[in-house]
Amino acid sequence: MGGEYNLTGTHVWNDSTDAGAQDINVYVSNNPLSWGSATALTGIPRATDPTTGVTRSLSGTGQYVLFRVSGYTGGYGADQIGLEEVRFIGSPAQPEGEIPEPATLVLLGLAVTGLGGYVRRRFDGAHRQRRTA
Repeated sequence: MGGEYNLTGTHVWNDSTDAGAQDINVYVSNNPLSWGSATALTGIPRATDPTTGVTRSLSGTGQYVLFRVSGYTGGYGADQIGLEEVRFIGSPAQPEGEIPEPATLVLLGLAVTGLGGYVRRRFDGAHRQRRTA
């Protein structure tokens, strides 16, 4: 998926009236070699309208998604199973601690340097006035 996501749902449909995947198990993981429990998508309708698809809740955070077809209908056979569209609902997972960009650090450094110069000038100016008085 290109990054780690918090998935909350999926929408699946078939653009076929005579064949396609009907039951699918969806797995979400951060490790492509280890898969936890599945979310079952059953009874996927076969229609030409995407609004007639199946929307189900998902609960998982991961970088990888695995689909295992457990039931299909139609004349394609087990080696050709149709599935028209899959949409995931969720948001990118945020890292534990945000890493500041280099430009932000440079601006912060300039601000601290400027503040230090200002304080030094005031201190030097006040110190000189006391010596001359």
